[in-house]
Amino acid sequence: MTDDPHLRRYDSTKGFAVGFLIPASAPLSGAVLAIVLDVDSPLWVTISVITVVFLLAVWVTAAYSRAATILYEDHILIRTAFRTRRVAWEDVQEIRNERSPAAYQHNVPKRVMVLYDRGGRMFLLPHLTEWAVDSLDTELGVLRDSWIRRRGEDWERTPQAIAKLNAVTAKSERAAEQLGFLAVCAGGCAVWPVLA
Repeated sequence: MTDDPHLRRYDSTKGFAVGFLIPASAPLSGAVLAIVLDVDSPLWVTISVITVVFLLAVWVTAAYSRAATILYEDHILIRTAFRTRRVAWEDVQEIRNERSPAAYQHNVPKRVMVLYDRGGRMFLLPHLTEWAVDSLDTELGVLRDSWIRRRGEDWERTPQAIAKLNAVTAKSERAAEQLGFLAVCAGGCAVWPVLA
């Protein structure tokens, strides 16, 4: 990497796996072990379950530690547990913050950063969530600046990317409308007992 402030690396801190992931998996491991040890099962079943739980905790920690988003001069590297993708800056069609696909679940970030490529495919950018960085909007500005400066003079959006972005935007607007309608209905339902 160079001294360019726009070239950055987003990955897990070394202490995160030890300080968060392993303790977070302890209650799950304890619950599974309590069930296995409480049931009259052969010793080999107990040992197998303990081994699987331990290997799963190690795998989750390793997968989280491997994931990264790295900005280079000519491309952005997206590394996940199973894959590494290099997307050239000129192939990037959009970088933006979106509502997380799992936003309705507890204990997951509500906003994540995503990248759309030339084919309209969306990629979540590892370690670029509202939990992982101080300001997701600030980091979005950094990534968009890098992209705009490096994508080339003759860059254009592809029809596939335009169609995908329009579909995602329409889906987000429908979801917002539905949530607004549900909030109005819930508020109306709350008023009836008071009026009654």
